[in-house]
Amino acid sequence: RKDGSLVPVSLTVSPVRNASGQIVGASKIARDVSEQRRAGERQTLLTAELNHRVMNTLANVQSIARQTRRTAGGLERFASVFEARLLALSRAHSALSVSNWESVAIADLLARMLEPFGGSDGDDARFRLDGEDLVLPPNTFLMLALAFHELATNAAKHGALSQPGGAVDIRWNAFPVEGGTQVALEWRERGGPLISTPPKRRGFGVRLLERAVA
Repeated sequence: RKDGSLVPVSLTVSPVRNASGQIVGASKIARDVSEQRRAGERQTLLTAELNHRVMNTLANVQSIARQTRRTAGGLERFASVFEARLLALSRAHSALSVSNWESVAIADLLARMLEPFGGSDGDDARFRLDGEDLVLPPNTFLMLALAFHELATNAAKHGALSQPGGAVDIRWNAFPVEGGTQVALEWRERGGPLISTPPKRRGFGVRLLERAVA
């Protein structure tokens, strides 16, 4: 270009002949292919990103399978629990796909993950949500999606959702800390059975909350 910057081009050169068929010159056409090159670079980047996400997803599935096998106690139980956790992961991926894997609001995450357990809309909703408009990056989103699934499953089996009229209050807020932002999440169940003794084993949900989410 006139400013000295380089332009990628596609060059076509054709011979120019006289009446006798002798080559007396050449016709040259240079086409600016900057946009095509940028598109190719974007495609390469997207392919690399897709490969990275597929490997991460497979690692998540492998971890879920390993932990589920450890605590399921039988093949039929394993199949049921493992399928439910994969469906939770699938719902989270669907939400990320809609946003082009950029970020998703925490309220949207909760709406998707809690829908099978009663949802948060309508007069008969089992969940009450309260929090600011907060968006989450993809990796954080996936971990929290699995965590909320485990909490809701536990509430349905042993907690507030196992009783008529039982409900769950979920609150969240963000506040600045040195080097970034921290989010406080509260999951509070009401109307459920009294807990007389602590659980004897530590399941996948507890490990997920303590290791991955924390």
